[in-house]
Amino acid sequence: KTVAFFYVTSNGAVNVRKSADYVAKSIAMAGGKYVAFDDSTEENAQSAVTVQMETFYAGAHDADVLIYNGIIDGELTTVEELLALEPLLGDFKAVQSGDVWCLTKDFYQESLALGDMILDVHAVLNNPDAADLRFLKKLS
Repeated sequence: KTVAFFYVTSNGAVNVRKSADYVAKSIAMAGGKYVAFDDSTEENAQSAVTVQMETFYAGAHDADVLIYNGIIDGELTTVEELLALEPLLGDFKAVQSGDVWCLTKDFYQESLALGDMILDVHAVLNNPDAADLRFLKKLS
């Protein structure tokens, strides 16, 4: 399954992790295919890239799973909160199927628990109703 990991910036752009980043690699280790928006051969200190909503729409519209990075602006609990940030997300396959998750705020403070994140993503990829996850919460 394809997975898009992102957050919507205050100016309406979308911040995504680079394909060589540990989050993207964790998604791959969990059995998913990360939806990338960068040239994976590019190497520099930046772990993320910002793209316009149109670019994100074109690349992630058909993603099976969306994971919202709630670390930056706060965790989301509902799809309505996500759509308030950007109504176009309502057209996305994952939103329509209800396979939208939010990364919890404590993820980056617990970097030694990266294995738990991989297990969470694996659970989500194999069961859209996965519960009791450590770092991912399903949006209602």
